[in-house]
Amino acid sequence: MSLRSHSRMCLFVASLLALSTGTGAVSSGQDGRQADTFRSEVAKIEIQRPPGWHFQNPEAAVKYSAGAKATTAETQEALRRLGTSPLIVVTKHPEPYKTLNPTLYVIVRSGTQFPGQSAMEITRSIKAGISNVYSQFQVVDDIRSYKVSGYDGGRMTVQYLSATRDGREFANRSTFVFIPRGSILYQLSISAPPDGTDALDETTRDRILRLVHFLE
Repeated sequence: MSLRSHSRMCLFVASLLALSTGTGAVSSGQDGRQADTFRSEVAKIEIQRPPGWHFQNPEAAVKYSAGAKATTAETQEALRRLGTSPLIVVTKHPEPYKTLNPTLYVIVRSGTQFPGQSAMEITRSIKAGISNVYSQFQVVDDIRSYKVSGYDGGRMTVQYLSATRDGREFANRSTFVFIPRGSILYQLSISAPPDGTDALDETTRDRILRLVHFLE
């Protein structure tokens, strides 16, 4: 990737649509319990939460995220430029959580940085851009085509090193799916530890991704 292309990609990742916050609703049942579905008519998307998981306020999820701190000053600056505000965040455990909380992020962005590119082409571009951003970056499941709610996407699972706010380092395994729809690009991200009781295998990640549906 050329320096110009890399800069454009970083600017793309840093840009958000106004769809990111306050455009959807999580309803509650009559007993006050959190309902099972998040729906955004503006973003044209609906997400069912996995059984036992929790919808989170996006700002709170970023605040409590164990991976919010990068491992080097250079990486921290790159992550700041790449940072965005999710449309919705769904976590396995209530926040705050002592370590990396398995999390589904749904982000909606403008796709104008990738005019005419397919989902696979977009995913390759983003992979090239982030491969030098994260410490100890490695590919676990390389780029492949993937459908979400009948729409074509590009999917990859990667692993990299993150750090807690108190300086503890740990491995983070993240699955990214990018789905272009017209001028909009949807990003679905599932993050979890690679090992231990909170690890999510590819089958479990598939089940979570199947809970995302486009409204039209």
